[in-house]
Amino acid sequence: MRAFYGSYATSARVALGKRYSFEKTLPGRSPSGTLPDGGLWATATCPAPFEGETALLTVEPLGREREKSTREEQAYERAALKAFAEASTEHHGCSAPRLP
Repeated sequence: MRAFYGSYATSARVALGKRYSFEKTLPGRSPSGTLPDGGLWATATCPAPFEGETALLTVEPLGREREKSTREEQAYERAALKAFAEASTEHHGCSAPRLP
């Protein structure tokens, strides 16, 4: 799980855009979604010093390249991202995360 705020979120979006350039839906361009290699992303709007910036929060499985997650793994990833994103965005004073 990772959380990116401010310029780090911008850099993460650029890196993910390059990694998934062949995809229609890129992390951060829509409020939330599924990563092509497995995993999920969520976003949240934040106040100063990140004002106008959108936080990017991700959960990615380790050691699986292009394997489809099982239903149980998907449920766990959603629950883990929800708990992590809610705690992280609350700590930074951001809006509630928009979750997939």
